[in-house]
Amino acid sequence: MENRVKSAIRNIELSGIRRFNELAKSKENMIFFTIGEPYFNTPENVKRVGIEAIENNHTFYTQNQGSLAFREAVSRYVQENYHLNYSSSEVIATVGSMEGLSTTLSTLIEPEDEVIIPTPCYPGYAPLITMNGGKVVEMNTKQDDFQLSEQAILSHITPKTKAILITSPNNPSGCVYSKASIEALLSCVKDREIFVISDEVYREIVYDAEKFVSIGEYESVREKVIIISGFSKSHSMTGWRVGYVLADSSIAKHILKTHQYLVTSTCTISQYAAIEALKTSNRDMIDHYLKNRNYGVKRVHEMGLDMVEASGAFYFFICIEKFGISSVEFCTRLLENGVACIPGEYFGEGFDDYIRLSYACNFQDLQEGLDRLEKFIEGF
Repeated sequence: MENRVKSAIRNIELSGIRRFNELAKSKENMIFFTIGEPYFNTPENVKRVGIEAIENNHTFYTQNQGSLAFREAVSRYVQENYHLNYSSSEVIATVGSMEGLSTTLSTLIEPEDEVIIPTPCYPGYAPLITMNGGKVVEMNTKQDDFQLSEQAILSHITPKTKAILITSPNNPSGCVYSKASIEALLSCVKDREIFVISDEVYREIVYDAEKFVSIGEYESVREKVIIISGFSKSHSMTGWRVGYVLADSSIAKHILKTHQYLVTSTCTISQYAAIEALKTSNRDMIDHYLKNRNYGVKRVHEMGLDMVEASGAFYFFICIEKFGISSVEFCTRLLENGVACIPGEYFGEGFDDYIRLSYACNFQDLQEGLDRLEKFIEGF
C-alpha cells in the first residue's frame, strides 16, 4: 500500500540534520554542535506562569486565532521593539514558528507555483513547498557575500513566482540581511504580485541590534509581507511549541482558515507562558552567545579557516574547501574525533564546501569542541 501514499511525501527524506544528530548520539564522549537549540532552561518566571495556568484551569481551547491577551501582547511587543504595526486581529498564535510557516505555505502555494529561497537556508523549507505541489527555486547568495542583490533576485523571478522566503538572521550562516538587501528585495516585489515570507525567529539574537531590518517595516508592501516568529530561540522555549504569524488582515483571514483545520488552536498554557516571555529580558542569553561568538570567531580564524560573518543567531558557517573532501565526509570523520557538526550540503546546492557549527552550548563545551576540531584539521 505504500505506493498509495502521496508521491510528494514518498519522495521527501527525513531531515538530514536530525539524521546526522542521531548518528552522533551513537558515539561516546561527543561534543554536539548540531541542533539549533539553546542549552538554557526556560526562564523561571515563564515556567511559573505556565504552571499557574494549569493550576488555574486555563486548559481549555482559546479562539482558533489565539487568545486575545496573547495577540494583544504580541501586537504591542512588535510595535515597540521592531516598528511593526499589526493589530491583534492580524496576529495568529501558532504551534511554533514551523507550524506558522507550514500553514502559510499551505495557504499560498498551488501546484507549479515557484518559491524563491536565498541559500544557504534551513533545509526544512523545501519540503513544505514540495508537499504543496510548489517548486523550490534556490538563489545562491555566496557571490553577494551572503546578502541579497536586486540583480540576483530579478534573475530568478518568473511568471510563476508566488513568493520569496527569507530568513534573517540566517540559519545556517548567521548573517543578518542589511538594509540594502531588504531594500533590494523591496524594489523587486513592490510592483509585482509576489509575497515575501520573512522567517524572523532569530531576530532577538542580533549582536548589533541596529543592523536588523524587517521588511515588515515598509508599509508600501504591507499586503505582500508575512512574518513568522516564535519563542523557541529567544527564550529557550523549544518544547513549548508556540509562535505567531503576522499578516495584513486581507491575508491573515485566509491563513487562519488553514491553521484552524490543521491544529484547531495553539496550546493555551504555552500562550500564557509566552505572554510572560515577552516581558522577560533575554540579555543574559545574548551576552552568553556573544561571548561564544567572539571566542569562536577568534579560534576558527587562528585555525586558518574562513567563515561567514556571524552577526546573529548562533551558527558558524565554516568553509572547508581547502581540505578537498565533501562536507559529509568531513563531518563523518570529525565524529571519530568527538565533535558533531552539520554538513553544508544540507543547506542548499553549492555549499558542500561548508559545515555548520551551532554554538548554542555552554562555553566549556565550545572550548573543548574547538580544541578537538583544531587537532582534527592538523591531521590534514
